[in-house]
Amino acid sequence: MDADRQQFELFDIDSPCRGICTTNNRGYCVGCLRSRDERFNWNQMTQAQRARVMALCKRRRSRIKEHMAQREEVQLDLLLDSRHAPLIEDLFDPLRRED
Repeated sequence: MDADRQQFELFDIDSPCRGICTTNNRGYCVGCLRSRDERFNWNQMTQAQRARVMALCKRRRSRIKEHMAQREEVQLDLLLDSRHAPLIEDLFDPLRRED
């Protein structure tokens, strides 16, 4: 028996529910990132199955963070584009007022 399997037997894995319970257009909860089936079947899952779902949720959260970082990078690139120079000036001088 490997160490991971032993750990499943020693500790219950609690539900990752954050109390948000709103789904996106693909059926994933925006709070815990579990699929519909993962949420509905949680109480019947073994500890190993729950651990697998938790690993999937962690991977989903990482992909979302990566996607958001890429979007922010694109937005910053657009902002720093020379055609958007007035926007940059506003960033560095937010107290400037135009009369």
